[in-house]
Amino acid sequence: MLTAHTRLTGNQALQKVRAKSYTITIPEWPENFDLSIALLSDIHIGVGMSLKRLNRIVHAVNDLNCDIIAVLGDMVDGAHAHRKTPKHDWAQTLSRLDAPFGVAAVPGNHDYKGDIDLVRTLFAEANIPLLTNKALKLQKDGKTFWLAGLDSQWGAPVPKGHIRKGHHDIDKLQLAINDDAPVILLMHEPDIFEELPDRFPVAFAGHTHGGQINLPFIGRPLVRAFPDHFRRDLVYGHITSDDQKHQMVVTSGVGCSGIPLRWGVPPEIVRVNLKGACPV
Repeated sequence: MLTAHTRLTGNQALQKVRAKSYTITIPEWPENFDLSIALLSDIHIGVGMSLKRLNRIVHAVNDLNCDIIAVLGDMVDGAHAHRKTPKHDWAQTLSRLDAPFGVAAVPGNHDYKGDIDLVRTLFAEANIPLLTNKALKLQKDGKTFWLAGLDSQWGAPVPKGHIRKGHHDIDKLQLAINDDAPVILLMHEPDIFEELPDRFPVAFAGHTHGGQINLPFIGRPLVRAFPDHFRRDLVYGHITSDDQKHQMVVTSGVGCSGIPLRWGVPPEIVRVNLKGACPV
């Protein structure tokens, strides 16, 4: 069901997803703290993403055998999916996601462009908590940790030329964390990465689709065309902040925005192995 290497030529929107893997060491965390997390992002039901395809992807995510599964927003592509897709179907499909320490999600900007109240309802029907500036306290092998979720930074549309105001509230999120246990941050957009407080040394995001198109010798034309929307250094992969205090993985996700076209950026699910390095 998975292919480790996908050809980087031609439209890859409907190719099998590849499984990407990262191992990240967090210096501030205890050295005996190991955790795996699967990332599933940017599904965009209705734009080349059928429920049958999503079901195959859900099985592939489960096959990664991670401790936690994170759904990183953009279940839908604006209002399109709510017109074209029976409203309960994707909830039933996502309810099949299974990990020993749970599944959690954050909303994306397209979820707000569509019907955010319906998105909230469907995540509830799937029994997946939607972390909107909230945090869950979890435990593995007697060690506690936090799974924190930031609301969409692009969720609130504004007139052209105005400063975009999202629904994210990093201060509120920090207040929800009441001890010094390790924190894993989930967010849809990577924009806030360089502004994160020290309490969040590792974060996971989607949103960019890796540019969705990445052409030889040209690069990512959509990233170049919208420099105010996409920072080139935050588009894809394992990223370390300028001050070396934060690390982030940005996944290209599995779906498409606008049109079912990917070129040079194959759809992917991600496994991240987290490790601590601080002697206890």
